[in-house]
Amino acid sequence: MRDSLQVLSTSRGFALKEKGASFGLKPRQPGLECHSIHLADGFEFNVVLRQPPRSNIMDFQMETEGLEFWRQDRLTPAEVAEGCFRPENVVGSYAVYHKKGPKAFHLFRPQMVDAVGRKAWGKVVIDARRELLRVIMPTEFLEKAVYPIRRAAGLEFGYHTAGATTFLVGSDFVLGFVATPASSGDIVDLNAYFTQVVGNARKMALYLADGTLVSPQCAEKTDVVTAAWEAFTPTAALAITVQSYVIAIFFDYNGLDTILMNYDTSGANASKYRTSGVAYPTWPSPITWLDSTRKYSTYANYTASAVADKMFQMF
Repeated sequence: MRDSLQVLSTSRGFALKEKGASFGLKPRQPGLECHSIHLADGFEFNVVLRQPPRSNIMDFQMETEGLEFWRQDRLTPAEVAEGCFRPENVVGSYAVYHKKGPKAFHLFRPQMVDAVGRKAWGKVVIDARRELLRVIMPTEFLEKAVYPIRRAAGLEFGYHTAGATTFLVGSDFVLGFVATPASSGDIVDLNAYFTQVVGNARKMALYLADGTLVSPQCAEKTDVVTAAWEAFTPTAALAITVQSYVIAIFFDYNGLDTILMNYDTSGANASKYRTSGVAYPTWPSPITWLDSTRKYSTYANYTASAVADKMFQMF
């Protein structure tokens, strides 16, 4: 978050202010439970639903000055064919720009998560003329949800970008991006972006910075994946705190060149890996990591503890 950005938050809403521009939200419906949190690189706002709502629509009074809102729709088939990629949390989101200047922040697509970790994407619609921001929640999800629904936008940490480069995994391999969650909480799932033509076995887990394996880990998968995100769910409750983790994936090499892992390259050490001395399926612990400037495409979704669950995510 930029030092020039002033954040004002209350139990009923918030306001972001910068020279010549401002953005604020507060619910139009009475009685909604709202929370907000400052992150190291952003700001989040959440509405907690402790029982089924009367409507699947939540309206917010939007107060804005000096900003323009540009909706990011799903890519067209032609754009996909050209190699363009847009993550699911960006589809239907809004890029927010100063009217006569650079980008101010990004308002990501809301995602609902209930008490047992079931998730559904919502829809956000902005009508700047009417000073209205509307969130539309899937009716079927609300009917089947286990309450409370504690957040309507995904809390996550890691590298949630499909890297533009791939490398061929030629042996049993443990690798992962290093990241720190903004708050303590419980893991919903771990995710990685890769290709496995034959369907080699693989699984995911968290490591601490000192190489200690965090328990529990995620169940193994063997299905075929072609250039896509795959989610791995922990076998039991997995609690996290505010510290560095390696969001690791462990590949079983079967002697065939069928595994491609995605990454981008950075100018500093961003990830960890180990191939020598590891043998699938036994997670090494402790593990002696090697540093990498590759930003491996791995990230984690989680629900934050207590009132740290947030709704709208902005960066």
